[in-house]
Amino acid sequence: MANIRGLAPHRGGNHHPLSSKQFILDHLAMTGEDYITGMHKAYKEALDRIAENRGRKFYYRYPVYSSFSHKVWTLIREGKVAFSGREEESTDFRFRNYKIKPKRKYVRLVR
Repeated sequence: MANIRGLAPHRGGNHHPLSSKQFILDHLAMTGEDYITGMHKAYKEALDRIAENRGRKFYYRYPVYSSFSHKVWTLIREGKVAFSGREEESTDFRFRNYKIKPKRKYVRLVR
């Protein structure tokens, strides 16, 4: 296979400079607890900061929510993260007219 445009050969996938699993663990260690969407937003902001610090012309592609959520569920199955029991109604503008709003379930590190 030819090396096109100077790209390094590798086996597919979206390679980020920051491991999403390690980010989740570090983020929860700093904040105590957070919900999955909040962690996903923080991860995307961290990728943007890294791209700016490295002077990249283009930002890194973000992982989709479902794959990020899958990482959290994997950490739950491994016993490193657990639900804290705290739940709140979502404040997202998309749900402003809902009578029953979706719940945000918070996760924390297992000690």
